[in-house]
Amino acid sequence: MHSILSTLLVGYDTKVLDAIPPIPHRKQDIGMINGIRIIDDGISTSTHALQAALMAMTEKVVLLAGGYDKGNDYTIVAEPLKQKAAYLVCYGAVGAQLYAIAMQYGIPSTMVQTLEE
Repeated sequence: MHSILSTLLVGYDTKVLDAIPPIPHRKQDIGMINGIRIIDDGISTSTHALQAALMAMTEKVVLLAGGYDKGNDYTIVAEPLKQKAAYLVCYGAVGAQLYAIAMQYGIPSTMVQTLEE
């Protein structure tokens, strides 16, 4: 992070930063299917990370989300999910919580055990 900030401060061409690939499972662009962008954000196991990821989306997405449970209250992401998720694929401990929220708010979704499913 320090290197990126230093690069920005000295006026280096920031387009170089766009070439850095995302961390796997962190807002990872999987591609388009039937006009819907598919994003893997499986590491967003905190409400803050998931909210930030959803708010950054400029279009509806199919969101793959899950991972370890850190004891967060995921009900606060219901509204961003309603606005940004065309479909939600849930997995892991957090996936079960997200799936319950999706069912409660009518967000199209499915629960899977592994991403291979």
